[in-house]
Amino acid sequence: MTQSAVDKTSQENIAREKDTKNLAFVNIKNLKAGVIQDGSILNVKIISQCYKLSSCTMYVEDDNKDIIQLCLYNQIAEDSTYQQVQRAFPRGLKLGVLNPYKKMTYNGNVVLRNDNP
Repeated sequence: MTQSAVDKTSQENIAREKDTKNLAFVNIKNLKAGVIQDGSILNVKIISQCYKLSSCTMYVEDDNKDIIQLCLYNQIAEDSTYQQVQRAFPRGLKLGVLNPYKKMTYNGNVVLRNDNP
């Protein structure tokens, strides 16, 4: 699994308003790399085990069955055990990612990054 580094866009997304009224639903194919989809939500389901590296990293699929790697930062304590991570993010869990941000990693992979707890 690939980790992504925090960048200017990630930092801007942390500070964004978390208004949940009038959100537009998006899917993985509609996301543009390097652009925060402000005012939108991406509904996904976890389809793999979650691993804790510098982020909680897992694979997710949307309602269209498109798949992407999701890196969640600031979601769980740094010293969490493997079992705690699995309980927090079990396979099959449905998540709504507010203001999704699709980005290219340093090695060219495309991931979905979320820094907001």
